[in-house]
Amino acid sequence: MYQDLESERCLISSMLEGEDSLIEGCAALEPEDFTEKKHIIIFDILTKLYQRAVKPTFLEIVKEGKLSKEDRYYLQQISGYHVSSVNLPYWLENVKDKSNRRKLRISLMKMAEDLKNPDIKTEDLISEAQKNIIEITTKSVEKVDTGKELADLARTVIKDKMEHKGELEGIPTGIKALDRLTAGFKPGELILLTAESGHGKTAFAQNFILKGCFMREVPTLYINSEMSKKQIALRYSSMLSEVNADRIKYGEIEPQEYKRVDSGLNIMGYAPFYHFLSPDLSLNKVVRVIRKYFVQKEIKYVVLDYVGRMDKLDKDIKEWQVLENIVKTLKTLGQELQIAIVVLAQLNEDQKLQAAKRMRNEADIMLKIFPMSKDDLEKEKGNYWLFLDKNRDGQSEIMIPVLFKKEILQVVDVT
Repeated sequence: MYQDLESERCLISSMLEGEDSLIEGCAALEPEDFTEKKHIIIFDILTKLYQRAVKPTFLEIVKEGKLSKEDRYYLQQISGYHVSSVNLPYWLENVKDKSNRRKLRISLMKMAEDLKNPDIKTEDLISEAQKNIIEITTKSVEKVDTGKELADLARTVIKDKMEHKGELEGIPTGIKALDRLTAGFKPGELILLTAESGHGKTAFAQNFILKGCFMREVPTLYINSEMSKKQIALRYSSMLSEVNADRIKYGEIEPQEYKRVDSGLNIMGYAPFYHFLSPDLSLNKVVRVIRKYFVQKEIKYVVLDYVGRMDKLDKDIKEWQVLENIVKTLKTLGQELQIAIVVLAQLNEDQKLQAAKRMRNEADIMLKIFPMSKDDLEKEKGNYWLFLDKNRDGQSEIMIPVLFKKEILQVVDVT
């Protein structure tokens, strides 16, 4: 009733066999969710090895030095099992359910003892019971805050802002007017970066990475479904060195220019930048890789390029429903991990979101990119508009001029 050793064993065996199971297990459970002592020790070692990006082989686990001779023999046995990860949700649910039952049992036993004490008021007993049940069944992110807690939080935040006057709360974009309006891309925010096909979504996103990751060392994961790693490397060679991208591509640069390229690439080489290329992206794969790099590399910033390339798992679901589910899931994940997630999406020719208007409702910030008209080009310093269509944390519907230098793939602030 209070334990399921078979589910514990199968879960750990599955985590030993495949990285997907390892990611899911580490995200969903804690060592105390297990009952068998050897399962607790092995799970704890698995989690710590995974956090250090060490593949949890039998030898690596044994090297940690926490297992007895009997435990090592047991580990060797379950390492040889070939369990199907298809049943992973079942094992996770069973282990977590038994863990909650044990916690509930302990809480009720304590309450039974307290009931015998005439000095404890009945309302206090009820209040304590409710509190214990909420702690078991409710995640910390779903906690209800009192007015006093929110007021105290506001005082702390305001005093901190006064001490750091003018500093951005979030990740800078390199465009002052945008940073001023949004305070940067903040932890837990979902940002939609949109444009028509061929109008610079990827270039703008890569410039945001340049300013946030390469220049400010914000650990960043770039999930890319379109460009090869060679293309990414050459594009940043141009951006960082300000040497013409086409001339780099065809090897038509001078030795002095190569020195600039090499110097720029040193910046990328030392930056906490992680590029994940997957032409066949799915939502499950995106969530797994984000969780993986959050645990192993402590990423704070994710750019997904782009949402329209992601596979539909259910062919009967309409495209707008798929896209809405993707952004909802990513927003929830961003809030849970407290990371900023930028999602690239395609606009139709009428400047509306392709297939899913409801995506806008989920976004904290929505940006639209489009080239200036001939009349605007004569009046403005830039050649593109960055339209702040939505900004949950401030003013919106504001046009920001920028200069897109296509020859070096740089977006330049002209405000």
